[in-house]
Amino acid sequence: MKSKGLLRPVVIGTLAFLSLPFTALSDEVVWEEFNRWTVSVNSDLGYGCMIASKAQDPMLYVGFDNSDGTAFVAFGNEKWRSIEEGKKYELEMDFDGNQFWGDTFIGMKNSTDTGILVLWGEATTGSTIHDWLRDLAMHHQLNIRYGDRSVGSISLRGTADAIRSLLECRQATTELLQPEPDSADPFSDSPPSNDDPFA
Repeated sequence: MKSKGLLRPVVIGTLAFLSLPFTALSDEVVWEEFNRWTVSVNSDLGYGCMIASKAQDPMLYVGFDNSDGTAFVAFGNEKWRSIEEGKKYELEMDFDGNQFWGDTFIGMKNSTDTGILVLWGEATTGSTIHDWLRDLAMHHQLNIRYGDRSVGSISLRGTADAIRSLLECRQATTELLQPEPDSADPFSDSPPSNDDPFA
């Protein structure tokens, strides 16, 4: 079956990789904790929200970057020491043996030399990341392959509540980060553009 593309790619600078939320330098606050998942707000993402699995083989990260309006999906495993920074890796994924997805991930390392594969793309309402999140919430297992080799399988137990929390977190932080409109002096008879009531 033909795999669907996960994210419409965007161009990011190499410095963006240095501040990814999977590094020891990241600053995050837990939004909500679940048995297998953690939803957090991360300053490296422009105070965007992300979800991380607690399973280590491999770990799954999904989130939104408020600083540039992108979304990301990433897998990490301390055993993947052969992953090369900046190299492209074609991954195939399926949910419960159906709902096939595939895309090009970029290799990176964190401060502990853990291999991480990350994909960045558009986070707009109509983008495929929302379809992928729906599949993530509705199925029991995510299987990942690289060529003819299995990369790992991730149990999706509890993802429905975690994804709901992730989207609520995103809506809340997005609203909080909206700039406040300029307000005129309410005690002045001057035109709204004049903030000095004594003019």
